[in-house]
Amino acid sequence: MKRVYSFKSKVVIIFLVVGMLCAFLPSCANQKNEVVISDLEVIPSELLIEDYEEFWEEFRNNYIFIPILEENGIEIDSIEKKYRETLEKSELDIQGFYLLLEKMLGEMSNFAHLQMVYPSWGKYYIDSEYDMLLNETPEKLDVCRVTYEKLQELMPNEEEMEYINFLTPQVSHYYDTKTVCIRYRTFLYDEGDRDRDLLLEALSNAMDQMGGIENLIIDIRGNGGGNTEYWRGSIVGPLGGQDGWRIETFIKDVPLLADTFENSDDEGVFESDFTLSKSYGYKPISEYPKDKTLPPFVEQLGLNYYSEDEETVKDTSEGDVDFSGVNKYVLIDGYVYSAADNFAMFCKNTGWATLIGRPTKGDGAGGMPMGVILENTGIIFRFSVTASPNDAGELNTIKGTNPDIFTLKEDALTKCLSVISSNG
Repeated sequence: MKRVYSFKSKVVIIFLVVGMLCAFLPSCANQKNEVVISDLEVIPSELLIEDYEEFWEEFRNNYIFIPILEENGIEIDSIEKKYRETLEKSELDIQGFYLLLEKMLGEMSNFAHLQMVYPSWGKYYIDSEYDMLLNETPEKLDVCRVTYEKLQELMPNEEEMEYINFLTPQVSHYYDTKTVCIRYRTFLYDEGDRDRDLLLEALSNAMDQMGGIENLIIDIRGNGGGNTEYWRGSIVGPLGGQDGWRIETFIKDVPLLADTFENSDDEGVFESDFTLSKSYGYKPISEYPKDKTLPPFVEQLGLNYYSEDEETVKDTSEGDVDFSGVNKYVLIDGYVYSAADNFAMFCKNTGWATLIGRPTKGDGAGGMPMGVILENTGIIFRFSVTASPNDAGELNTIKGTNPDIFTLKEDALTKCLSVISSNG
């Protein structure tokens, strides 16, 4: 018997088939994004406007330093209006949209790591073992991964290897005082193993050549950071580690840091659970010790959670050589930022080394900045979500870390060598 289908039946079957395909594909909508968005020479303006509006919603809801930007004369509303008008008049591809956002964040001074995630950084956010993208979904990550592959194709860093080689730590010797100086221009995590071996080899050679080492100078002037695990694993750990490091951080229960879940007792009502209060030991400000004074910026920024834990940087030395008797000095200046400032904070807090130079640029507390993926384009922007006091109780993000020995006109290395000679 011949089976006869009506037109209506055919339509139903077509929709069923399409529905089954969508169930097995990561996401029909995002499949379109993967194929179309990042490859288009001109991305439909409505999609870019959606991402632009998403940026500003996430920014206003989660970026805790807006009061500081406004105090410094940065007019947030004017910037939003200005770049929206520019976007509405422009025809942009994925690179053009990325660069427009990058320029916009530059007008906000990239304060507290407020930055676009560079093409070469994408892998650290997309495929990291750390939970740094708290708004991530598999579909968003799929789009993001394709977008960053495209951005790397459009914005290649052809001199990357030469740049990395240029940034290799440089070693100098001062035989009269049995001093070794190593300059670190960056804390590139990918080069941590290489630079740990370089440090140990340099110190071993110096001990043979000078008959011992009495002083070690670690020069991080101009170092804009990289990753905090670098200095832990490539500098401090190999030299014996250190315990007793305490760092106080403050945070706000912004939506980006909260998990939303359905209340089983009241169907359809959703509640937020501040994830970091459970996962990372943050406590409500109401529990802050009564014998301590809250830093002024806590109220200014509306921060309502805090944490203070004691950490240990693990001893990863092989035990063949004892560096505990070596006098250690770290040179700093106003360009030391992020992970490099984190190292300076560690030295200041524990006394692991004497800091010489000028106050750092700061923002070294709180770990890697959080990232947010924009829905349509898969582009990521990031920013710091924590605030910490420096040794004077001021906001580290503004005031940085203060040296133990301050220099104004005198070169920090010259001053350090002078201190070593006078102590000798």
